[in-house]
Amino acid sequence: MKCHGIGRLTKDPELKPVGDTHVCVFTLAMDRHYGKGENKQKETNFFDCVAWDTGAKTIAEYCKKGHQLAVEATAIQDRWEDKETKKNRSKIQFRVTNFTLLNNRKAEETEQQVAAEASTPTEDAPF
Repeated sequence: MKCHGIGRLTKDPELKPVGDTHVCVFTLAMDRHYGKGENKQKETNFFDCVAWDTGAKTIAEYCKKGHQLAVEATAIQDRWEDKETKKNRSKIQFRVTNFTLLNNRKAEETEQQVAAEASTPTEDAPF
Protein backbone atom coordinates (compact mmCIF):
# COMPACT_ATOMS: atom_id res chain seq x y z
CA MET A 1 0.00 0.00 0.00
CA LYS A 2 1.43 3.39 -1.04
CA CYS A 3 0.99 6.32 1.32
CA HIS A 4 1.73 10.04 1.17
CA GLY A 5 1.95 12.30 4.19
CA ILE A 6 3.51 15.31 5.87
CA GLY A 7 4.64 15.16 9.47
CA ARG A 8 7.18 16.30 12.02
CA LEU A 9 9.98 14.18 13.42
CA THR A 10 9.34 13.25 17.06
CA LYS A 11 13.09 12.93 17.77
CA ASP A 12 16.36 13.01 15.87
CA PRO A 13 16.53 10.22 13.28
CA GLU A 14 18.83 7.25 13.97
CA LEU A 15 21.27 6.20 11.24
CA LYS A 16 22.55 2.61 11.44
CA PRO A 17 24.96 0.72 9.18
CA VAL A 18 23.54 -2.49 7.69
CA GLY A 19 26.10 -4.43 5.69
CA ASP A 20 27.37 -2.11 2.97
CA THR A 21 24.45 0.34 3.22
CA HIS A 22 22.58 2.39 5.85
CA VAL A 23 19.11 2.52 7.34
CA CYS A 24 17.55 5.55 8.99
CA VAL A 25 14.80 4.97 11.56
CA PHE A 26 12.48 7.80 12.62
CA THR A 27 8.93 8.54 13.74
CA LEU A 28 6.65 11.13 12.13
CA ALA A 29 3.80 12.82 14.01
CA MET A 30 0.89 13.65 11.71
CA ASP A 31 -2.24 15.57 12.65
CA ARG A 32 -5.71 14.60 11.47
CA HIS A 33 -8.45 17.22 11.70
CA TYR A 34 -12.09 16.24 11.74
CA GLY A 35 -15.46 17.72 12.59
CA LYS A 36 -16.81 21.16 11.73
CA GLY A 37 -17.38 24.43 13.50
CA GLU A 38 -17.37 24.14 17.29
CA ASN A 39 -16.98 20.35 17.01
CA LYS A 40 -13.70 20.59 15.08
CA GLN A 41 -11.05 18.38 16.68
CA LYS A 42 -7.45 17.34 16.10
CA GLU A 43 -5.92 13.92 16.59
CA THR A 44 -2.17 13.28 16.38
CA ASN A 45 -0.96 9.94 15.06
CA PHE A 46 2.60 8.58 15.16
CA PHE A 47 4.11 6.54 12.33
CA ASP A 48 7.34 4.55 12.44
CA CYS A 49 9.36 5.05 9.25
CA VAL A 50 12.54 3.64 7.70
CA ALA A 51 14.63 4.94 4.82
CA TRP A 52 17.51 3.12 3.13
CA ASP A 53 20.74 3.97 1.29
CA THR A 54 21.39 7.59 0.28
CA GLY A 55 17.91 8.65 1.43
CA ALA A 56 18.79 7.38 4.90
CA LYS A 57 21.98 9.43 4.98
CA THR A 58 20.22 12.57 3.74
CA ILE A 59 17.44 12.37 6.33
CA ALA A 60 19.92 11.69 9.14
CA GLU A 61 22.13 14.61 8.11
CA TYR A 62 19.52 17.28 7.44
CA CYS A 63 16.57 16.41 9.71
CA LYS A 64 16.27 16.86 13.45
CA LYS A 65 13.48 16.66 15.99
CA GLY A 66 10.60 18.95 14.98
CA HIS A 67 11.59 19.25 11.33
CA GLN A 68 8.84 18.76 8.81
CA LEU A 69 9.13 16.04 6.18
CA ALA A 70 6.87 15.04 3.28
CA VAL A 71 7.12 11.33 2.53
CA GLU A 72 5.93 8.80 0.00
CA ALA A 73 6.11 5.36 1.56
CA THR A 74 5.00 1.75 1.34
CA ALA A 75 3.33 0.17 4.36
CA ILE A 76 5.23 -2.95 5.46
CA GLN A 77 4.21 -5.44 8.15
CA ASP A 78 7.17 -6.88 10.06
CA ARG A 79 6.53 -10.17 11.84
CA TRP A 80 8.59 -11.97 14.47
CA GLU A 81 8.35 -14.30 17.43
CA ASP A 82 8.79 -12.70 20.85
CA LYS A 83 11.82 -14.33 22.50
CA GLU A 84 10.36 -14.18 26.02
CA THR A 85 6.69 -15.05 25.44
CA LYS A 86 7.17 -17.10 22.24
CA LYS A 87 4.08 -15.30 20.84
CA ASN A 88 3.91 -14.07 17.27
CA ARG A 89 4.18 -10.29 17.05
CA SER A 90 3.81 -7.81 14.20
CA LYS A 91 4.29 -4.13 13.57
CA ILE A 92 3.37 -1.85 10.67
CA GLN A 93 6.07 0.56 9.56
CA PHE A 94 6.46 2.75 6.52
CA ARG A 95 9.37 2.23 4.13
CA VAL A 96 10.11 5.66 2.64
CA THR A 97 10.57 5.59 -1.13
CA ASN A 98 10.65 9.35 -1.75
CA PHE A 99 10.74 12.43 0.47
CA THR A 100 11.00 16.21 0.52
CA LEU A 101 12.55 18.27 3.30
CA LEU A 102 10.17 21.03 4.41
CA ASN A 103 10.88 24.07 6.60
CA ASN A 104 14.34 22.76 7.38
CA ARG A 105 16.72 25.60 8.22
CA LYS A 106 19.93 23.51 7.87
CA ALA A 107 18.94 22.35 4.38
CA GLU A 108 18.04 25.93 3.38
CA GLU A 109 21.36 27.25 4.78
CA THR A 110 23.30 24.55 2.90
CA GLU A 111 21.51 25.40 -0.36
CA GLN A 112 22.23 29.12 0.18
CA GLN A 113 25.88 28.41 0.97
CA VAL A 114 26.31 26.30 -2.16
CA ALA A 115 24.62 29.00 -4.27
CA ALA A 116 26.83 31.71 -2.74
CA GLU A 117 30.00 29.70 -3.35
CA ALA A 118 28.96 29.03 -6.94
CA SER A 119 28.37 32.73 -7.61
CA THR A 120 31.54 34.02 -5.91
CA PRO A 121 34.34 34.64 -8.44
CA THR A 122 37.74 33.22 -7.56
CA GLU A 123 41.09 35.03 -7.89
CA ASP A 124 42.14 32.57 -10.59
CA ALA A 125 39.28 33.58 -12.90
CA PRO A 126 40.63 34.59 -16.33
CA PHE A 127 38.43 37.68 -16.64
